[in-house]
Amino acid sequence: MIKQTLCLFITALFLSLPIHSTPDTAYAQLSSLKTQIPSSTKPAVLIMDSVDLLHNFEVSPKRDKLITKVGGVYFIIASGQSASMNKSDAGYMDLWFVKNSQPIPNSNCRMSVDNPVSNSVLITQFLISLAPGDTIGTNFSANAPSLGFVFTQPDNEPANTSFLFSILKVE
Repeated sequence: MIKQTLCLFITALFLSLPIHSTPDTAYAQLSSLKTQIPSSTKPAVLIMDSVDLLHNFEVSPKRDKLITKVGGVYFIIASGQSASMNKSDAGYMDLWFVKNSQPIPNSNCRMSVDNPVSNSVLITQFLISLAPGDTIGTNFSANAPSLGFVFTQPDNEPANTSFLFSILKVE
């Protein structure tokens, strides 16, 4: 319930901010339409294969990070549809931000996957200063082999992306 309330609050915050495309404005929203399961319990890079909105950022060739064009303070939020691909596996997943290929301290969030037959949303957010040329991305890990971020396409509805990444320059 707390995460749902937080998600609604953050969405309201984003919607209340005026976004005008100027040379100093920067924002992006990327997502993934692929299920992403780490190959081991070691950190894995999240791939953002769908660009929903992009201004004053560049997507890296591997589609695993954004390259900053305008310096400033940024609000970033990432979320994923965490689940188990195996109905008998349970465990936990971690999600954190990476700046210039280095994990950002205190940006990690953990979610227990106790009920392998349902999806849950894992969310992390952060305020960070970025300079032109800095890169920002997201890594994740899971302690069980079948845990990951799952894409689903309901009938006659928008897709449930496996992963969603949004960034907005606030100063």
